[in-house]
Amino acid sequence: MRKVIFSCFRMLVRGLKRAGFDVLGSKNRTLSFLYNWIYDHTRPHGMTSTRTAYGMVWVDADHRGAAPKLLLYGCYEPDVAEVVKNYTKPGTTVIDIGANVGYMARAAALSMQGSGLVVAFEPDSQNVPLLRRNLAIASKTGIRTFLANSAVGDRDDEAILYHDWRSNTRSSLELISGRPPGSTETVTVVALDSWIKEKPEVSRLDLLKIDVEGGEFNVLVGAKDSLLRWHPVIVLELWPQGLEAHGASVPDIAKLLDELGYEVAILDEQFPWGLQVHRNLSFGPATDLVKPTNSSFRNVVARPRIQPEANESIPATNNITWSI
Repeated sequence: MRKVIFSCFRMLVRGLKRAGFDVLGSKNRTLSFLYNWIYDHTRPHGMTSTRTAYGMVWVDADHRGAAPKLLLYGCYEPDVAEVVKNYTKPGTTVIDIGANVGYMARAAALSMQGSGLVVAFEPDSQNVPLLRRNLAIASKTGIRTFLANSAVGDRDDEAILYHDWRSNTRSSLELISGRPPGSTETVTVVALDSWIKEKPEVSRLDLLKIDVEGGEFNVLVGAKDSLLRWHPVIVLELWPQGLEAHGASVPDIAKLLDELGYEVAILDEQFPWGLQVHRNLSFGPATDLVKPTNSSFRNVVARPRIQPEANESIPATNNITWSI
């Protein structure tokens, strides 16, 4: 009976989303209370698999990170996932830094069609078992996968990883103001450039996705040589508060991307569900990132201003298609 009620609840939530009403993001206290009560009393518990836009994905239903959206909507950060999928093709190499449970890695694997390499970095030991399962599913398509249980920064080191007790998507190498402290663990930190030098199987880099709760600037600094060598497409999150906690800022990232020869486009997760949406990504100078915005979080895609012929992973068109 519990499964039946949850299935009906999921159908209702998806129907409302298609109509333009996001129950999960509602600021109405009464509606939010009802949603949380129904979700908590009908959802699965522990590790469970769920069907998503990119196949079956294992999640931890007890966490309030990506699990609710994957269980109810079948997708998470659809703008980012579709960019990852559309900028990936057979034979490419994708490195996912801050892979969480591997949903974005599954999106990349879908476009590789049996040929390619997905490298997933995830320091949070809570997420590694789920990530391992999801990479194993991706491997069945014939692609190669590699799980690196470490954080990525500007140098090789060790650090304290701070967990957010509410969510398995918010672990950070710095304690973020306003977030309730959870447990901690000591993790290995690597610079991407030095890590790649020790991995001869990584012979190219076509797409780099970074979502590390404010540590994005440090990741880019530690990957400069690889970025200049291969000019991959970069998908990253910008969160000013998190960047500040790591001693960086949005202008720092804008300046670095500009120096590395990149132009950027801002992604937007808000779009009509249940419809196929075509949108032309508008690329501009990296300095556009410093323009005032009302959003506390922004996802950005960056590509080389002069697209190298050798990097065949960059599509000839800017059109990105969502089909939910």
